[in-house]
Amino acid sequence: LRTIAGTGLVRERVSLMLRRAEGMLMDGRFDPAYDALIEAEDLADSIGFAHGQGGAENAMGLIRLNQRRYEEAWDHFRNALRLANSAGSDMMAQNVVSNMGIVATMTGNYDIALRLCDSLLRVQKSPEFRLIIYNQKGVILRKTGAYDEALACFGRALALKDTLGDIRNLAKTGQHRATVL
Repeated sequence: LRTIAGTGLVRERVSLMLRRAEGMLMDGRFDPAYDALIEAEDLADSIGFAHGQGGAENAMGLIRLNQRRYEEAWDHFRNALRLANSAGSDMMAQNVVSNMGIVATMTGNYDIALRLCDSLLRVQKSPEFRLIIYNQKGVILRKTGAYDEALACFGRALALKDTLGDIRNLAKTGQHRATVL
């Protein structure tokens, strides 16, 4: 950040500010991360950089999600989705919708969470992301007592194993599946 200060590389500066804040978030330093994200979003807003604004809103939503401040998390994710769509970033939009599904699940809004999962499965082609969404949907279905449907989702996730080397998420799928059996 010091290297590009005053160079006019504002988008790059915003991106670096977001990475720094994400590092703070990963370390559990939520308050300084949140403050850094507000600063990054303000800078992105000053140049109309919707992608940077959306990244900041998504990260602020993750902080609030980790703090179990679900209503605030939802508001940040909703703003992030609007900004991702404005920026034309399908990947960010899909990530945000997934995060919204987590909030909906945590607040017991299972119908909304399932609709969000289904919307992602319709558009997402990445096997890695599909595995995560099938797991998420399976967990939601398990919580609603739809055990056969949950097993089917976990089965779809496991079917992706031949195309993935993602042992961690495959192991999670097996663990989730075992809780239904």
